[in-house]
Amino acid sequence: MNYSLRPYQKNLINKVRTEYARGIKHVLVVSPCGSGKSVVIGQILKDLRDKGNQALFLVHRKELIDQMGKYTVDNDHVDLITVQSMVRRLNKFDPSYYQLIVTDESHHSMAKSYTKIYDHFDQAYRLGFTATPERQDKRGLGRVYESIAEGPSVKWLIKNHHLAPYKYYAPTLMDISKLKKQHGEYSNKSIDEQMTGRIFGDVIKNYKKLALGKKTIVYCNTIKNSDRTAEEFKSHGFKAESIHSKTNPTVRDQMVQDFKDGKIDILVNVDLFGEGFDVPDCECVILLRPTTSLCLYIQQSMRCMRYKPGKQAIIIDHVGNALKHGLPDMDRKWTLDDTKKDVEVQVSVKQCPICFAVYEGYKKKC
Repeated sequence: MNYSLRPYQKNLINKVRTEYARGIKHVLVVSPCGSGKSVVIGQILKDLRDKGNQALFLVHRKELIDQMGKYTVDNDHVDLITVQSMVRRLNKFDPSYYQLIVTDESHHSMAKSYTKIYDHFDQAYRLGFTATPERQDKRGLGRVYESIAEGPSVKWLIKNHHLAPYKYYAPTLMDISKLKKQHGEYSNKSIDEQMTGRIFGDVIKNYKKLALGKKTIVYCNTIKNSDRTAEEFKSHGFKAESIHSKTNPTVRDQMVQDFKDGKIDILVNVDLFGEGFDVPDCECVILLRPTTSLCLYIQQSMRCMRYKPGKQAIIIDHVGNALKHGLPDMDRKWTLDDTKKDVEVQVSVKQCPICFAVYEGYKKKC
């Protein structure tokens, strides 16, 4: 596949090379959603091939392999494989077989399956990629990586027309203070208790008011709520479908294609359209899943911010995620160290009492 690198992508590759040149073997690249990490990875793997080295590209979902395959179609020096498959095959590989292990969405790379692979190929260099190097369990990625190479900020990417500008609205429909946690995340049971008929009706009302006609992805916490939300949209005349893990894979692929082709306007989902899902035409995201995870929040809220000329992205947050985590383009200081558990991060945002727009706290008005 032929592709050209943007200047900031070339600069990011040079940052990685600088880290390796100063003796760092395990580098984590942090770059925002939509900044073109696949292109950067493709170029790095091409450079490795030209030197005759062998690379392993690890992901946790097959869909990410399909996406990366477009950038490595002519590269016979890289193996694209899911971490689950690689763990089963480790005994077939000599520990010196790979010179580089590239891990996409590497906030997952602390899991035992990943570290088992890293330990087997302990002489290989590591290169991780993520938009959010923060784990829900607060353990730092410093156990796997030694340094961070940072890409441009979300603000810079918006200003320079690499991400779409957005408007963020938070007409919160549930009382987040009443939610209970289970294994660090809000429990589905406590969320479901607040998902009343009034909430579903208000979702439609706010969509009509703030994003009518925009191609939209809705995020729900359970299949039941996903199905009910899609039916609510359908009952108001919108072309909507619910899509989740129990949807037949063939049907699911067709739904995604119909969404891209404009035959479906609204896709309601449960944990499907986050990492690796790229639809530049998506103009609006509706958040109906409260989360304690900054990573999940960023992945979901920015799904509508892929750049397209003239596009204005809309994020409608009905569950107060921005009030907990801040806005998607806020500057954040990333670290490889552990962070303290059970400490609420104070985010400086304000909410307009009239239109429910959320904006950074230093601004005097929305």
